[in-house]
Amino acid sequence: MHRFRFLLILGALLASPSCKFTQRLVELDFYDAPESRLENLERLHTPGTGHHYSARFVGDVEHAFSLGKGTVGGITIGSPGKGGGTEDRAPTALPNPAETCLELLAELLAFDSSDNPRLEALQVAWCARIIDQDPAHLSRERAVLGLGPIGRRLGIEGPVALPLDAPRADAKQTADLLADLLAVWRVRREGMLRGEEWDAALEALRATTFDLDGSRRVLVALAGVLGGVPEADPSHAELVELLEDFERRTIQFSLARALVGRPGPESRVRAAVVSACAEAGGSELVARFLSVLEQERGAGPERDALLVVRIFDTVAALGLPASFAELDEARYAVWRERWYEAMVGYAVEDLDGRVRVEAMKALCRTAGGPGSLREEEWEEWYYTRVEERRAREGLPPTLRATDELEGADT
Repeated sequence: MHRFRFLLILGALLASPSCKFTQRLVELDFYDAPESRLENLERLHTPGTGHHYSARFVGDVEHAFSLGKGTVGGITIGSPGKGGGTEDRAPTALPNPAETCLELLAELLAFDSSDNPRLEALQVAWCARIIDQDPAHLSRERAVLGLGPIGRRLGIEGPVALPLDAPRADAKQTADLLADLLAVWRVRREGMLRGEEWDAALEALRATTFDLDGSRRVLVALAGVLGGVPEADPSHAELVELLEDFERRTIQFSLARALVGRPGPESRVRAAVVSACAEAGGSELVARFLSVLEQERGAGPERDALLVVRIFDTVAALGLPASFAELDEARYAVWRERWYEAMVGYAVEDLDGRVRVEAMKALCRTAGGPGSLREEEWEEWYYTRVEERRAREGLPPTLRATDELEGADT
């Protein structure tokens, strides 16, 4: 359908005697393609972490007519290309570039990439760049949420952060590895390279530890190479497999990066990680956040209330997994009791009424308790469970132990 519409527009352009009319037709954007969003996102962002306040954007049809781009394997790498008359126009003023970024990102993520590994990789790469570098919290929140559906297809493990002292490729090593890959690919494309050398170039990337920025850059380079490899080529399947590996790495690093922030300004971004993980892995991934409840409770007034509420909302919607992290049934039961203790602590003691209510909703969904929104009922439920557990273990009741201590004091 897109191609048919494009041919109609092309006929109108060729038949039009007016250059001005041709330019206006080009700017109408009848042809809907993700490439223009990719290029416009590049034009919008500065090399660092900010936005330009004016830019020469391209439309979809205009991008299709662009010539002279510097490409690798079929996509633009680095600076955006020229052509199509874009550089002859004055830049468009952008009073709110953060809002423009949010719109472009939403449009890019709206394209279905389930059967397009190159586009999916570039969607992940842009989400990662925005999460890591963009100053706008709304754009970062949208980028985090955009990783959920892709993470579900790839089967991610949740947020993963490299230890601070873990060795990783620096900027020069990353650049050298990518330069080697592209050089090997050019020779491979001409049929003058043995398969062993190509395999070695891919293995060098696979075996190297990259941080978030390095992983994202490898992802873009691999997507560029994949764009020039026919599906019938044996290298295509190899590249797709390696591309998906780096997508997983990049998504997991990005989610971990999004969790690093201060309560308040970045709470929406942190809470979005819970939602993205719920979409990617269901209750199994959400359960990993229950340890965060203990950490946040210990933070006191500095805790992130929005993050806590999002965790409770998600647990109330999905419940707890039937099993967890390869634990046997007895060990998993111990972990559930710890989670219940943390949730009851919020339900009974938290000063924020909304937090208390959401904690009790999560308990209703998972614990099979009194099923009410009364703090005292959940407190009684919890202490009854404690006494029953102590009785099974042959320990004295907690109330009796307390009485003995009080008697000793007197």
